[in-house]
Amino acid sequence: MRQIRVIFLSLLLASGLVLAVSYFEETTTELPGAILAKERKNEPQNTEVIQGFPEAIEGVWQYTNIDGSVQTLTLFGNQLTVHTEETGRVYYDNIVTHIQKDSTLLASPSKEQTYSFSWDINEFIRRYGEGNLSANPQAFVLSYNQDSDQLSASSTIQYQRNKGAEKTWRIMQKLKETLPMNDLQLAKIDQDVLLDLWDASQQKNLDGVELTNYLYKGIQAQYPELDLISLNDLEAYQLLVSDLMKASDLSFVEINEAGAKEIFTRYQALSDEANDHPELNVIETLLAEIKEWRETYQRIKFNQENEEVVITE
Repeated sequence: MRQIRVIFLSLLLASGLVLAVSYFEETTTELPGAILAKERKNEPQNTEVIQGFPEAIEGVWQYTNIDGSVQTLTLFGNQLTVHTEETGRVYYDNIVTHIQKDSTLLASPSKEQTYSFSWDINEFIRRYGEGNLSANPQAFVLSYNQDSDQLSASSTIQYQRNKGAEKTWRIMQKLKETLPMNDLQLAKIDQDVLLDLWDASQQKNLDGVELTNYLYKGIQAQYPELDLISLNDLEAYQLLVSDLMKASDLSFVEINEAGAKEIFTRYQALSDEANDHPELNVIETLLAEIKEWRETYQRIKFNQENEEVVITE
């Protein structure tokens, strides 16, 4: 496998992805994450700054080089990933989007919008090592044309939505946000299986709870090794999660990172124990254990995300 430095260069050279230092104009050797978090006093007045990506450009985008190789960009939440078959997947975290307004660089400002995506240098170093950080870290700069629904890095480098991949990606996001499943479990589901289940649900005109239950039941039947919580326990688990959310700052998705089956099984055991020990606070005890389980989950997920590259120590 290639070093991440080679991967990073291939993104610049092989695919021609345009990078610019529009919002890192001050030369600096400062590496802390504060380079993104601190107030940008020199931000141009015609620029709007938001956390994460605008909804219009979230999704899965592809560009095909003249040699036939494909580069895929996935933009979601506060993370951008760049993937090629040759170099693997590279993650850029904690995205801050700078929206350039009334750009004189664009032929039709009303139809196109320029975005600059800065990213967390510290997180990049944590993933890949400081030796793989370029000497002058730069922001990704892309333009979006609403009429053609197209992202452009230049006049010749244009990314098209991969509607098939994006459909799968959006289904997975829906499942993660509504059912007790996490990314590690979803990654084990074959995309064709997921699409078949989704298409079947649409033919039945299912929506709401009926839709999510249908998908969940189908996944359970085809992937018993995922050891998902039973459909019969689903309502009770969702009530438990509601109590956990009220007692913490955790979201539904974050709680499920600890594993729904493990959480519910442990909750039942603690509830039985509380019958003999009324002083036991079941929710507080469970939240403390969820914290540890989430840390384990995040380490595993982090390692799996980075296994395609060699992390320089």
